[in-house]
Amino acid sequence: MYEKVKYLMAGDKALVIEFGDEIEEESNAKIRSLTLAMDKEAIIGIIETIPHIGH
Repeated sequence: MYEKVKYLMAGDKALVIEFGDEIEEESNAKIRSLTLAMDKEAIIGIIETIPHIGH
């Protein structure tokens, strides 16, 4: 798990938010929490979220 979350542009219409580069219970919980919060808020312009752990 990273000390600080990384925000990376992925083209002109996507944003990658990285919590770490290994499968860990803590990073998985943060990913799930963020995904659920974004879905609940129904933020205009966000049409899809894709949880992913990788490099």
